[in-house]
Amino acid sequence: MPNATVRANAGTTPKAAPHPDAAIFALVDRYIAVAKVLEETGAVSDEAEGRAKCVANPPVIIRTERDRQLGLFVGNRVGTPYGQEDVRALRALVRACSWTAKAEEAEAYDRAYKVLDALRDLKEKEARERTESGLIEATRRCHAALDAHSALAEQLLETQARTLDGVLAKARALRRNFSEDMDEDLQNKLRIMGEENETVAISLARDIFGLASQKAH
Repeated sequence: MPNATVRANAGTTPKAAPHPDAAIFALVDRYIAVAKVLEETGAVSDEAEGRAKCVANPPVIIRTERDRQLGLFVGNRVGTPYGQEDVRALRALVRACSWTAKAEEAEAYDRAYKVLDALRDLKEKEARERTESGLIEATRRCHAALDAHSALAEQLLETQARTLDGVLAKARALRRNFSEDMDEDLQNKLRIMGEENETVAISLARDIFGLASQKAH
């Protein structure tokens, strides 16, 4: 019975062995996918951060020459805004001038108090803007993608390729970690450092990236 014989032979045909670099190919696919997500979430995060920074500084928090005379700050910073890093010093000044009959100290107290009040309002507005602009969520997603990207990069770097196909696959994935003009980098290294480990590594990497690019096309 020929058909039965064919079926019997088909059933005993050994399965093809997996590619020696199957693990690298899987890592490369995941790495490239996560790199794309990282790029997208990074762009969203940058856009959201730009919107969050649109909160204007109120005029009251801009340092004046009179502030310097009253001791609210030291140095040549007239015209620059007070920030959250100044809160502790301003609070100390308010406490020191809270019980005084001197006109200048009372003026310093009043001015520092107004600056602190404006800084508190500004901090609240910035917090609301970070939430409404999507910055907090965008930053969370970007950090998660960065963690995943770093973990996969470490796995890919630690996994040794066993074939030329594996080497070229790694090269295609990791190309973005090097500058666009590797020839210029190589020439600069050779001119300054001569033949040394990093120069050799750049030369080999350039050649491998070139082969990987040809293989992809």
